[in-house]
Amino acid sequence: EAGGPRRARGEEDARGRRIVESGPRRELRGRWLPERWTTWQVVQQGYLGAPLFARVSTVNSLWHPTRPLQSEWMHSKEAGGGYLMGMSPHGIDHLHALFGAPASVCAEVHTSTPVRRREDGTELDVTAANTSTILLRFASGLVATIATSMTGLHTDVRTVELYGSEGAVRIDGVMQGAAEDITILAGYVEDEGLHVVAPIDRTLRNGVEVPERRAGPAIKALALLIEDWLSAFDEKPTPDVPSLFDGYVTRSIIDAARLSSSGSCWVGLDLSVWPPSNR
Repeated sequence: EAGGPRRARGEEDARGRRIVESGPRRELRGRWLPERWTTWQVVQQGYLGAPLFARVSTVNSLWHPTRPLQSEWMHSKEAGGGYLMGMSPHGIDHLHALFGAPASVCAEVHTSTPVRRREDGTELDVTAANTSTILLRFASGLVATIATSMTGLHTDVRTVELYGSEGAVRIDGVMQGAAEDITILAGYVEDEGLHVVAPIDRTLRNGVEVPERRAGPAIKALALLIEDWLSAFDEKPTPDVPSLFDGYVTRSIIDAARLSSSGSCWVGLDLSVWPPSNR
């Protein structure tokens, strides 16, 4: 049939584009960590009621002046280093998954130690941020903050707090730890207080056991993400899988935070131009 192979090739190309655009963004695999997956599910079910306030706080000692230098590129903004890019996106995507994209962003981004000394005595100029506070305003009226600092002496804490008209959820944990390092607390209006909630700990469909090491939860989260994405190859929807657009939202918030911190105060988030032009 005339034009048949060309039409079939075009259909395959379109199918391939749909699969690529549907995801997954491996950088956003944190949604599949048991504590974040649990909060994702309960918020989707309306546990909070109307969301009122949310806060993500991550503090570690990695860049305390008494700690040794990390790889030098990590201290360079131009090379993509620092913890505005290295840690804040996890909190940004968690809140984006729960509540959608914010309408505007305000932030303070800085490094508290602009010069570090190498072991050989020479000095290293630090241009990447070790501390940031990002304030998000949502069209719904929700306000959220994402605070990150790598200057906390003797500290390794990651806390997520979600408050609404009907309920509250809190995750107490560490920056990167095992299940035993993390506690989920939740409570409704009629409860006397917050109580411990068991996490939803999914198992891999292929039955593979994840190694028991520090990176184990992240490895499992990525595997679960990919399993959920496989349905895209059968032309089935994968609404939970973070797509290229989700990555674009996170990066846009980071860009707005930098712009705000440079003196622009509140920066409106315009996500209507998709896909973005090359820059």
